[in-house]
Amino acid sequence: MAIKKVATRKRVPVKRVTRVVAKEEYETPVSHSHAIAVPLILYRRIALAFIIVVAAVLLIVMYLSTMQATIRIKPIAKEFSSDLIVHTAASPIDDTEIHGAVLSGTMTKTKTFSPSGTGAKKVDGIAKGTVVLTNKTNAPQSLIATTRLLSSTGVLFRLQKTVVVPANGTVSAEVYADKPGSSGDVPAGHFTIPGLNEIKQASIFADSKVAFSGGVETITVVSKEELEKSVDVLKEEILNEAKDLLRAQAGTGFDGEVFTAEITNKKTSIQPDTEAKSYDVTLSETVVGVFYDKTALKKLFTLHLYEGLGQGQDFSGTNVDNMEVTIDQYDASQKVASIHAHMDGKMTITRTNKALDVSRFVGLSADDVRKKLVAEGVAESVTVDFFPFWLNKIPRLKDHVYIEFQ
Repeated sequence: MAIKKVATRKRVPVKRVTRVVAKEEYETPVSHSHAIAVPLILYRRIALAFIIVVAAVLLIVMYLSTMQATIRIKPIAKEFSSDLIVHTAASPIDDTEIHGAVLSGTMTKTKTFSPSGTGAKKVDGIAKGTVVLTNKTNAPQSLIATTRLLSSTGVLFRLQKTVVVPANGTVSAEVYADKPGSSGDVPAGHFTIPGLNEIKQASIFADSKVAFSGGVETITVVSKEELEKSVDVLKEEILNEAKDLLRAQAGTGFDGEVFTAEITNKKTSIQPDTEAKSYDVTLSETVVGVFYDKTALKKLFTLHLYEGLGQGQDFSGTNVDNMEVTIDQYDASQKVASIHAHMDGKMTITRTNKALDVSRFVGLSADDVRKKLVAEGVAESVTVDFFPFWLNKIPRLKDHVYIEFQ
């Protein structure tokens, strides 16, 4: 076996080198599921906050869009009067005239009336009564007619006829008051006979058992009031007859008419407070009729009414058909007249009235609204309904405030 010769290596000094090893630090790796959880929680919180904000905004919007107040008013109807003078003419030439005709005539009539019996008059009369004459003497006593009897109240009466009062006996006799009037209506009582001497007066006297009457009498008469009523009745009869005659003359060309009547002569057959079984009344009456175009008058009057109507006002139950028409002036010879149209009515405010401007109520309570409108004379009563129920002030959103009339 061959021996391999190994050369001897020369030992070379070795320099010690300190090896520096860089130590790397690593964080502990996080698991995959934990890394995803952190963003999810954050997203959930953000989403929840967003939902809360959106819900709050929606609630605010819903609240603002649904909140409302309804003011219910019972307006005061104020009375008014309106008058208009319109001229009539056979041929109208301007807007203040309407087609019309004037006719007149005089009628005289006498009518007999019977008293109603309701009139009464008190007059003085002679009181009368019956007495029982008593004679306590042993001899008869003759008393001639007109013998005086004096009542216990001091009123003097006289015998109606001559009587003889038997001895120790009695007799009835009629007596009458010496003077007319109520003084003779004395109550039942004792009477003396002044014409006898004092001794006989104690034995011969009279007594009454029933009160006397007739001192004041009530008679049925025709009073002044009854005569005036009779005149009115006859006046109306003449007027109605005259109307028919004038209508026939006017023809059928007019849909409106108005009349006036004046008594030119009046006579009654008796004076007031006179007793009578019947009496006559005679009247002479002049009647004037104005026949006119009623349709044209209504148009003029309606225009006149609305010209005087203020902003935010309207008529309540007003109808020009209810206007009163009278004759203001007339000239029968010229066939022209002026007629006076008058109407009383009521007016109320409308929704456009300044008093109902919604801005006046913003922020007020129901009681404040009621006090304001009642104090201003706008409404009789006011109620306010809020929605939602907890609302107690008029909203600032004007289009959420409603006004209704009751």
